[in-house]
Amino acid sequence: MGNSWASNYGFQLQHDFHNDAFGVRRVTNGTFYNWREILTSANWTSYITNNAYANAMNQYLGTGNSPTFVDVTISSDANLKSNIKTVGNALSLVESLRGVEYTLNTDLSGRKRTGLIAQEVELILPDMVVDKADGYKTVSYTDLIGVLVEAIKELSQKVKNLENK
Repeated sequence: MGNSWASNYGFQLQHDFHNDAFGVRRVTNGTFYNWREILTSANWTSYITNNAYANAMNQYLGTGNSPTFVDVTISSDANLKSNIKTVGNALSLVESLRGVEYTLNTDLSGRKRTGLIAQEVELILPDMVVDKADGYKTVSYTDLIGVLVEAIKELSQKVKNLENK
């Protein structure tokens, strides 16, 4: 991650693919502090989605009541991938998903959120759902990005075809 952006307060998160380590660094008034390794587990994503963990991170970083993600990067280099192919029927997949509004049971503020239901996603895109050790399911929203990009391209092509008639 570079230092090309500026922010008064926040933190950067980084996943080191080769060492399977998760790091964080604080950013205050444009000062970028040293990276600290905070997780080295293969299932690190479940930790960051856990409210208790996020709260502990906030206390460590002093960012207030909720995490402030200034810049999150995920390894995406072609050299780290194999069996690469374009997502097919992406628009149909997206049309099968249901976006929902909900209140998280553990959020005492009652803040309304939007997202997907893991059990519903699992029926359509099973590889995007991870079963956690505690029995709960998580959705890999980052894995959904490729499907959304291809769905937009399919929809764009349909619009162009209609405009050319």
